[in-house]
Amino acid sequence: MTRATAVLAATVLLASPAGAHFPDRCSPQRDAWATASSVHNGRLAETRRLVGAGANRRLLAAAQKRQTETAHQLSIALRDLFLCIEGVEDGENGR
Repeated sequence: MTRATAVLAATVLLASPAGAHFPDRCSPQRDAWATASSVHNGRLAETRRLVGAGANRRLLAAAQKRQTETAHQLSIALRDLFLCIEGVEDGENGR
């Protein structure tokens, strides 16, 4: 499964009514994921606007760099959330 597919699957799950049944102990991780997801979606929209406006390559490269950074933050938040749901403590996951 590609990262994009995993993120999409997690987004559907977390946004569904089943997402409300996650353990309370995972609330900080769920909030971090929601924030990272929102920022990532904003960066995607920014890139689309720049492409639609015919922005120069330098602006597009900067937007792509910001988008890549937020994608990385999103993948970390998603991993932390799944580890929490699975009951893995921070000390056990190498962080």
